[in-house]
Amino acid sequence: MYSVAVIIFSPLVGRALTTVGRKVILVGGLFSMGISMIGFGAADLSPNRITFGILVFFFRFCQGASSCAIQTTSYAVISMSFPQEQEKYIALMQTAIGSGLILGPVMGTFLYAIFGFSGTFFLIGVVFIFLTFSLSFLIPQSIDKKDDVETPIERRMSRYEENVMVHTAEKISFCKLITTMRFTLGGMAGMMAVFMLCYMEPVLAFRLEEFKIDAFYIGTFFSIQPISYVILSFTITWFTDIFANRGLLMAGAFLSGISMFLVGPSHYLPNDLNLMGVGQLCIGAFGLFLMVPAIPEMINAASEIYPKRIIEITDMSAGVFNCCLGIGMVVAPIYGSNFTTLYDFRNCSDVVGCVLLAYCLIYFILGGGFSLLKAGCKEKVKAEVDVIREDPSRNMSMRNRLFSNMSHDENYDIDTWKLLNSEQLIVEEVDKEG
Repeated sequence: MYSVAVIIFSPLVGRALTTVGRKVILVGGLFSMGISMIGFGAADLSPNRITFGILVFFFRFCQGASSCAIQTTSYAVISMSFPQEQEKYIALMQTAIGSGLILGPVMGTFLYAIFGFSGTFFLIGVVFIFLTFSLSFLIPQSIDKKDDVETPIERRMSRYEENVMVHTAEKISFCKLITTMRFTLGGMAGMMAVFMLCYMEPVLAFRLEEFKIDAFYIGTFFSIQPISYVILSFTITWFTDIFANRGLLMAGAFLSGISMFLVGPSHYLPNDLNLMGVGQLCIGAFGLFLMVPAIPEMINAASEIYPKRIIEITDMSAGVFNCCLGIGMVVAPIYGSNFTTLYDFRNCSDVVGCVLLAYCLIYFILGGGFSLLKAGCKEKVKAEVDVIREDPSRNMSMRNRLFSNMSHDENYDIDTWKLLNSEQLIVEEVDKEG
């Protein structure tokens, strides 16, 4: 239910970020998550099993919708606020997510032992509500503004630009974005990563019991994947600074596919627990190559269709990406449990590896893999950074430098300035202000 809510609401949140406001959606998501947690805990007080079942399904759905609001907004704000360092800060966000995956079960078990079912969720709900009020003051209003306009001329220029966008720009279509192969393949990278990391959740413990290890070692084994995920997240920006985003996504799919044959391990390899541990280590690391560059790649792909619409594109890309994550979260456990029941865990992992390799091949053929190889996977610099960085509506500090300081550095978009300066409406307003 959590993942179904993510699938349903992610595109809607992505569409609403520009109109409703990022801060409103983010703070609202935090508050609704707190209420949902408290409601989930209160379900334990239900008079019968039917009522309990309805309530937990409902509040789990609400938690998914709340998480969607939080994560989609976070991805959008990060991508919008740090256009030159998107991958760096998305990697930091993935570090936080990985840390939550490590600490969550530990803290949850500890709280459950002390407070029980209802008390645990009541406490977590109160924490979220406290965060709501704290972050409502800490989060700046500027995440909903294109810049802090200071002069009358700048205010008129800002209004002119917004009016031009409203009256002349084509409405961004989800269908058009999804039918763009480069955009869709970028979003699917996140789905493949989640699928790879989540399919084993219902069945891995049973597989580990075949090696006659106790619950402590099983729990330790489960931590290998998120620990490697967190550790590599601190170094992923080294790769994103050098290689094209598409190249990293293809490499991540290929290396993850190879690693999946260790996770089982494959029937063609020794049935060894150490091999499984190496596989967990690898997929945790290479999963980052599928997660971090995905949104920047989607933004760049969409920018070719809708030039000069970066803010809206960023919001919608974050929504589609989060929706792809939700699809992976829904499909993966269903596949893992059913396929393992029909065959076994080793064959199940091999199939996931083959799917990742097939995705890599399709991406390579349809995503310009041959041209990337010719360029040594380094065609990123101008093609993938400047389209985001040079847009005059991209982030707060840039527009001040563009219109206020008139600084002729790498962020100075002379063509945009000429375009605005040539409009009679702007010229008249400048004359009025002397």
